[in-house]
Order: sequence, then C-alpha cells, then structure tokens
Amino acid sequence: MHVSLDYSAWKKPEMWGIALADVVQHFADACEKSQGWPRKEIIKLVVEMFNTELDSPTDKPKGGFV
Repeated sequence: MHVSLDYSAWKKPEMWGIALADVVQHFADACEKSQGWPRKEIIKLVVEMFNTELDSPTDKPKGGFV
C-alpha cells in the first residue's frame, strides 16, 4: 500500500475525519459490489479495528515526511 497525503489540504485537522470516512465508504461500496458483503457490516468492522489500532498500535508507521 502506498499513501500520499497533503497535510495542508485543510486548515482544520478534524477535516481529515471526513476524508478518512470517505475512504471507508468507498471501500465498503467496493466490498459490497464485488463480494456481496453487507456495506454496514464492513463499515462497522473497519471502524472497530481503526479505534482498536489507535488505542493500541500493532506497529509503528514507516516512511517519512517530505
């Protein structure tokens, strides 16, 4: 996976919450359309793991800041 972010895209850091939510929605749509998985269940699972990972990270982020 490769991620490239423009941290200055928004002046308010909380706006990244909207961006991350949009990514989850797109992922859930793809899972539903391609695999037939229930969209709401996918979102629930992703949000649960997101919160778990924030509370207790399994790894340190790699990469750098340019």
